Amino acid sequence: MRLLSLGRLGLDELVSDHLKTWVEEDRPGVWRRSPSDYIVFLGLPALCGSVVVLRGIRIWSPDALLAGASIITGLLFGLLIHVLSLGLQLEGNDRVAPGSRLAILVGELRANVAWSCGVGLVLSGLLAGAGSFVKDLDKVGINPVYTGIVCALTVHLGLTLMMILKRVRSSYKMLSK
Repeated sequence: MRLLSLGRLGLDELVSDHLKTWVEEDRPGVWRRSPSDYIVFLGLPALCGSVVVLRGIRIWSPDALLAGASIITGLLFGLLIHVLSLGLQLEGNDRVAPGSRLAILVGELRANVAWSCGVGLVLSGLLAGAGSFVKDLDKVGINPVYTGIVCALTVHLGLTLMMILKRVRSSYKMLSK
């Protein structure tokens, strides 16, 4: 018996489902990993976080950031439920084949929204922790390394939200045909 089982949290599926969406179609039916997605979704946030650390930037008041991250995360959970119901409706629709581009796109949308919910939860937890455990926060601010991590997660979340918007737009175009 394992003392700590993270399998129940589904973190491995959350990560792998999201990473499976980082593909490009070379020609119909032929997919490959997208190096540009790795650069944009991992490299750009890491670069922004590194700049924050190197410049010694600190968060002085995480309250507004925590409120924003919490609201976005709550809205993402609502969107996740909606996308789940959309996926179930498509499964029962005779006009949409199980392996169709629309079905794949909605599955990718679900994976991206679920990932965003996870990132939002981590970001909210980090901001809540920072505000709760730093004594005299208004005088010392939050450590630049911690601030860099928050910055990187925030940039990553913003980029993922842009990906979600693209998938919603693409799904709508397919549904409206």
